[in-house]
Amino acid sequence: MAHFVYKAPFGPITLYGEGDTLYRLTFEHGGNEGDASVFPSVVQELDKYFEGERKSFDIPLLPAPTPFLQKVREGMLHIPYGEVLPYGLVAESIGHPGAARAVGNACHTNPYPILVPCHRVVAAHSLGGFAGKEFIKRFLIELEQKNV
Repeated sequence: MAHFVYKAPFGPITLYGEGDTLYRLTFEHGGNEGDASVFPSVVQELDKYFEGERKSFDIPLLPAPTPFLQKVREGMLHIPYGEVLPYGLVAESIGHPGAARAVGNACHTNPYPILVPCHRVVAAHSLGGFAGKEFIKRFLIELEQKNV
């Protein structure tokens, strides 16, 4: 599996995949820098996103492993750039009222943070979690709200 460490404004993002297929994106440094030529479209789209010029992504993603996770992913993709919604409202919007905790778990295990904007999903009275990196979630929300 190939990887590339993208230097985001808040720290490293490691892209993993093979060929043109992106398997996942993480906020940890994946060892050596890897090969930038492996994911040129992802790098270009991330550059534009962080410059405030891109509001969504055109990167082909692997399907979610379950119908529920696919619904949550689609729900996240429908949250407008620069806005946030609580887990409970996302659950309602996908036809699963009362499944706020399950939506939170789906956000936490999202293999494509930023590309599938789980940072736009928040707790009812707080920011909520974000794969252990709350400062990244805050950064992304503020970036988008600044560029709306």
